[in-house]
Amino acid sequence: MADDVLKQLKDLAAIPELTQGFATQQNCIAWGNKVVLLLSFNTDIQSDFMAYQKNINTMGLSADLQGSSLNQMITILHQAIAERQKMQPSTKPISDELLEYAGRFEDVSKRFIQGSTYHLDSEDEAYFKQQVLEVISLINEAIGSKNQYSASIVNIVNTDRGIYGPSLNCVKSVRGVVLAAQTEIIRKEIQNERGGGQVFTHFINDTVSILKSNGDLYENVQASVQKNIILITDVSLPIEKGDKIIRVLPSKVKEVFIVEEPGYHSQIHNIQAHYQIRYSKGFDTNTTQPQQVIYHVQGDNARVNIHSSDSSINIIQNNSSELFDKLVAFIKDQVADEKDRNALIAKTEEMRQAHGTSGFLSKYQEFMTLAANHATVLAPFMPALAGLLSNIV
Repeated sequence: MADDVLKQLKDLAAIPELTQGFATQQNCIAWGNKVVLLLSFNTDIQSDFMAYQKNINTMGLSADLQGSSLNQMITILHQAIAERQKMQPSTKPISDELLEYAGRFEDVSKRFIQGSTYHLDSEDEAYFKQQVLEVISLINEAIGSKNQYSASIVNIVNTDRGIYGPSLNCVKSVRGVVLAAQTEIIRKEIQNERGGGQVFTHFINDTVSILKSNGDLYENVQASVQKNIILITDVSLPIEKGDKIIRVLPSKVKEVFIVEEPGYHSQIHNIQAHYQIRYSKGFDTNTTQPQQVIYHVQGDNARVNIHSSDSSINIIQNNSSELFDKLVAFIKDQVADEKDRNALIAKTEEMRQAHGTSGFLSKYQEFMTLAANHATVLAPFMPALAGLLSNIV
């Protein structure tokens, strides 16, 4: 079975000997023989693996050559796992997978700090390169082969290198771009989940919150509040009788609607599945806002909603000066740590000065390194900043 092959490959990639060393050459040969048999699903990968396996099987070769060959075999094994995974039915959104890759890059960055020579060893470098290839493939799958995020990652990896390989700044910058791509892909996934027919697209012009009786709060829900009904096209929401739907007007006044009948309607032809909610008017009960902030970024003038009120900004990609102004103002308002806040503002101003010159890439990378600890807060700006790289990539 396909799953069995994938499981065996992952098990063979996770054995402790790959990091601690094999006790004997024969043990390493036996490991390689198990792997090569499982690679028959992709003859190109199998051939590449066997080319390095010959060095492992040859007695009398130097330890350096055999060690280098083993590292190449490990890299090819991870490539095979990635290819095998592509053959499996997708079980999670690409945005979730990208978040996992961001976590892996964070783990790699920690290995710099733990190491005594402040660079990656050959195994970690091979692992980093493989993760880069996989994440670029994933981004291309979601957005298309020609996108600014993949181009930025390639540029960073090719230019930000130390004497011994990728620098710590390189790894952190790649992580920042991955998080920026994740923000864009989340937006696309939300649109796709509301796919099918788009009959109601022009009517969905309100943003509401849904408060359930158990205290769960769903924010930034797209809806159309009408005289007798409320239309909501996100049918994954667990809307029930008695739930409260809250709309905040530009005047900050809250309107509260009590769900009397959820009114779920399945998709018919080009009419997408949706709720036609019948309601009665309620009153403001001073609902407690959760700590989690959900960002939805869309369009050239991307609006960032914080909680359900109109505490928002516009990111205008084609006006770099306004972008930097908005970014500075946002950092002042949202980054609590004074040292980080001042450093981020300083790097933003350096990016502003370098924009349009060959020095912009290095200033962008320095900013991304600092921003790594505040990636969630600054995520709405990442696509626009990455877009500024297009003229130098």
